[in-house]
Amino acid sequence: MPRTAPFLWALAALAAFAAPHARADQSVTFGEYTVHYNALNTDALLPEIAQRYGISRSKSQVLLNIAVLKNVAGTTAQPVVARVEAHARNLNNQLSKLDMREVKDQGAIYYLGTTRANDGDTLTFTATVTPEGTAKPLQVEFSEQFFTK
Repeated sequence: MPRTAPFLWALAALAAFAAPHARADQSVTFGEYTVHYNALNTDALLPEIAQRYGISRSKSQVLLNIAVLKNVAGTTAQPVVARVEAHARNLNNQLSKLDMREVKDQGAIYYLGTTRANDGDTLTFTATVTPEGTAKPLQVEFSEQFFTK
């Protein structure tokens, strides 16, 4: 398993235990890069973690977390800086642009953004990730249902 920040895996664990329907960390590999992603209601974050990263805890606020790792044969995957743009679309086709911000923690790099969700909303996230030094963007898309009550 690649080395990533404890916070990234803490988010994945929180997603797994937040509700029976929640999914833990997911990833897609594009050649030498792997993009890890997950989304969860921010009220699932511990208050100390939310405060540390300036995230408001709320059942109706969703956190998108993305990390990009470069796979190097024979070594542990390395976190890389990337340009990350993300949008969330609900089933009514309403689009929300997420302001993604880079966070560096204990050698890891991840990107966080938030959006709102109503009870029962299914959001489709589309993230365009361009690792530093590359010209070709990588695109990840996934859907997740959120419950706020």
